[in-house]
Amino acid sequence: MTSIIKYNFPEVSLGADFSMENLKNFKELIDACLSFVVLSMPGVGVSYFLRYFTMQNFACFIHIDLYSLPTLSQHEFYKLLLTVLGGKTSAKTDEKMLEEAKKILLNMSQKYSKIVIIFSRFDQLKKEFNWNFLSNIQSIATISSGKIVLIFTSTKPLIDLAPDSLGGGNLNFYSENLYFKPYSNEDLKKLLKIEPARAVPKEVLDRLIELSGGHNQLLHILLSSQKLQNLLLDKFVKLQLKELTDYLDYQQKKQVQKIAMDKKIDEVDEYLLGVGMINKIDSSYKLFSP
Repeated sequence: MTSIIKYNFPEVSLGADFSMENLKNFKELIDACLSFVVLSMPGVGVSYFLRYFTMQNFACFIHIDLYSLPTLSQHEFYKLLLTVLGGKTSAKTDEKMLEEAKKILLNMSQKYSKIVIIFSRFDQLKKEFNWNFLSNIQSIATISSGKIVLIFTSTKPLIDLAPDSLGGGNLNFYSENLYFKPYSNEDLKKLLKIEPARAVPKEVLDRLIELSGGHNQLLHILLSSQKLQNLLLDKFVKLQLKELTDYLDYQQKKQVQKIAMDKKIDEVDEYLLGVGMINKIDSSYKLFSP
C-alpha cells in the first residue's frame, strides 16, 4: 500500500531488521485499529523510529512533527495538520481547518484501507491540552470506522500531563499506552550511519554503546566527550543523566536512587520498567546504563 504523501527520510536506509520488537508492537495495535500513546525516555531516539516507521508499506502514513510548529498553540497545530494534508489554511478558524482536514481524510479513506497519522512530540503541546482540544483530535479517528489510527508520542502518560482533560470518552481513547524500549546495540550502530558522530576505535565505540544502554542521545554525548577515561566528570554527560531523572515524579526518583545504590526494591514502578530506565535481570533490578 503506497502512501499519498511521499517521504524520503534518511531512516529508509536502516533496513528491514531495524528495531524489530518495536515494529512488531506498533503493527499489532494498528492491525487492531487502536490509537495509542508511545511512551519513552526523553532523548532515547523515538523520532528516528517514527520516521522509519512512516516509510512502511502496510498503511498510508502521515507524519506530523510538532517540533516544526512556529509556536505551541492549538491554532498552529490545526494549521500544520491541514497543511500536511494538502489543504489551504489562510484566514480560517480552528474549527474550519479541522473540518476540512477531516473531509480530506474521509476522501482518503475511500482509497486506503488503513491510514496512520503520527503526531511526533505531541506532549510539547501539554499546556494547550483541554477536554475540547483532545476531543477534537479524537474525532479524527472516528470519521471512517476501523480505518484511521492516531499515534502520539510523550515522555509521560497523558493522564499525568492533563488529568482534567481526559474525562468521558477521552479517558478511554488516550489510555492505550505503548512503551518504547531503548535500542539494541546493533540498532544504535545503524543509527550512527545516518547521524555520524566523532570517530573512535571500535573497542571504544563498543564500550560506549554498552554504557549508553540503548539511549541514542546519551550515546552521542558519550562519543563527544573529552573525558573518555572518566565520563562522569564530563558536564554534558552529567547534565544528560540529570535530565533523565528530573522529569520523573518523587516516587520514581526514589526508586532510581535506591537501585543506583544497590538497595533492594520489592516492586518497581511500571513506567520505569516499561520505558527501559530500569531493567529486571533475574531477580534483581539494574539501571539502563551501567
